[in-house]
Amino acid sequence: MTRKSSEARNDLFNKLSVDQIGTLLNLLRELREFFPLVANMERERLIGPDEVASLLGVSRSMVYKQINKNVIPPPKYIGEAPRWKYGEIVDVYNRLPDVAEHRSSSK
Repeated sequence: MTRKSSEARNDLFNKLSVDQIGTLLNLLRELREFFPLVANMERERLIGPDEVASLLGVSRSMVYKQINKNVIPPPKYIGEAPRWKYGEIVDVYNRLPDVAEHRSSSK
């Protein structure tokens, strides 16, 4: 932290009452609890095959080939539309080197 930012922080806290500082600290605690919830909501978001392909850097047909090889989990269907949880695909991206190898060799 630079000297200027440290001085600015001290000036801010000197201008706040004890109650205001307490309120600010409570708000910061609540925000810290809220952000994991937001991250979890993003992981649960449903995505289609085009977004899966884009996230993994492969073609749409390669997505289905990787499903047949049990590299990518099979989709859940909403009506006739295949959908994956975003978090499942992020896990595939982070965990499976053969998808990453294919992505880099296809460019």
